Amino acid sequence: MRLNAHARIEIALVAVLLLGSCGDNAYRRFTEGDYDRLDVADVNARNAIYRVNELESRVEELERRIGG
Repeated sequence: MRLNAHARIEIALVAVLLLGSCGDNAYRRFTEGDYDRLDVADVNARNAIYRVNELESRVEELERRIGG
């Protein structure tokens, strides 16, 4: 199937509009509140990792005490 000049121009315009909509608006995806929530999530993840290590050491201590 062969496209005429009008169809080619329309396809080119659609491609340009789609590509143009991807540019500068990407930084608007997150608001200031989103960044605050991400910071809180990072702190909570670090605390959870610390708690896992603490709990694993407690389990190892209990296993050592009971001889398991």
